[in-house]
Amino acid sequence: MDVPYLDSYETMVVGGKNYFLSEHTFYQKITRDGQPVYVVVDPPYGAKVRAIPEYAVKVEVSGQTYYRWDRNYYQRATDKTGGYIIVRQPA
Repeated sequence: MDVPYLDSYETMVVGGKNYFLSEHTFYQKITRDGQPVYVVVDPPYGAKVRAIPEYAVKVEVSGQTYYRWDRNYYQRATDKTGGYIIVRQPA
């Protein structure tokens, strides 16, 4: 899915790539037919977000706490700035 513009978003660089985060969805900007568009991409592991979707479900795996929404897993950031880190699905 792609859109010609994003109403509100925040930008971040993860693994040297630029991402746009809008309403818990990650996008990358590409050029198609000479016009910029934003395409939905999988969230990059290691990305830090301020908040998780309100419907995220708390999951305990091997003593670790995760939050799952859709196919995405998050863990609370351990630094003083708070937020959540996108992580791989726990085994």
